Amino acid sequence: MNQKKKILIFLLIFVAVGSIVAVTLFCTSSDDAAGRIEKGLRAESVKVSQVDVGEDIVSVSYVQHISFKQSELYAVWTYIMATVAKNTTAQKVVIMCNFEDGEVMQVEAQIKDAELFIRGEITDEEFLGRITVKPLTKGPVL
Repeated sequence: MNQKKKILIFLLIFVAVGSIVAVTLFCTSSDDAAGRIEKGLRAESVKVSQVDVGEDIVSVSYVQHISFKQSELYAVWTYIMATVAKNTTAQKVVIMCNFEDGEVMQVEAQIKDAELFIRGEITDEEFLGRITVKPLTKGPVL
């Protein structure tokens, strides 16, 4: 076998192995992060229906019982944000809060704001002012 064929075969093997390693690292890590987030939330009785982990954004969809106190709802959202922060390097979290009566609310927050709130560096009023809450249906009164 001449030298050029050996180099070509080596390069093909190198590219194939590199592709397998890259897919394993990048796909598995986001799948693992989604699994860790889901497991952590389910451990606290959050009824998670879907977790999607992207490079900068994590989306969490869950079912919320319709009889709730406003403070409990905020506590669940904060816990979701803390769990995402603990398990990813994402910058933003999008929460789809699906109420049992069919209403849906979307909550968006920057992870850094959730971390500041959790550490007590900003007040709950400041934190709530930094998150975005959008009723996607008529929405419950908060």
